[in-house]
Amino acid sequence: DGLPLTPFLRGEDPPHWRAAAHWEFDWRGSNIPKGAQAWPWDRRLEQQNLAVLRSEEAAYVQFGDGAWLCFDLAADPTWRTPLADTGVVLAHAQAMLTWRAQHADRTLTGLLIENGGTGRWPAAHT
Repeated sequence: DGLPLTPFLRGEDPPHWRAAAHWEFDWRGSNIPKGAQAWPWDRRLEQQNLAVLRSEEAAYVQFGDGAWLCFDLAADPTWRTPLADTGVVLAHAQAMLTWRAQHADRTLTGLLIENGGTGRWPAAHT
């Protein structure tokens, strides 16, 4: 996320360092049928992805179809036994949702369409 790694080289803990790693995987491309395309009317392709939040103590995996898995990494570092403690799962699900909201693709946001055309919002400050 654009933070320098040089404090690690000096044996220091960097300020504002993240507490978890995040990654996403999208496998839609491997499932697009040959021939006639049903997408975008067939929304199942939109469900073929996942996002992961991995902290020191747990890993939370959210799938595009709404399913999820959570693992207690201290008790199960091999990610084989799903965790069912709703309090722990909820905390990690909320952390994932917060991270995704803060890192959303904003390519087409902040645009204002007026009589004169398209510009950045607020137009008075540009």
